[in-house]
Amino acid sequence: GGLPDVWTLVFCMISTLIFAQIASLCANKAKPETLNRITGVILVILGITMIIVNKVK
Repeated sequence: GGLPDVWTLVFCMISTLIFAQIASLCANKAKPETLNRITGVILVILGITMIIVNKVK
C-alpha cells in the first residue's frame, strides 16, 4: 500500500454525497414497509454475493 489516487478519491467522495442526497429524497417519499423490503432484498443479495465469492476462492 501506497497512497490512493487523489482524483479518484475525490470523485468517489463527491459522487457518494450526491447519490446519498438523491437516495434520501426517494426514501422520504416511500412507505416504511417498502423501505424495509428493499433493505431486506439488498442484504440478501449481499449475503449471497459474499457466499459465492468465498466459495470461488
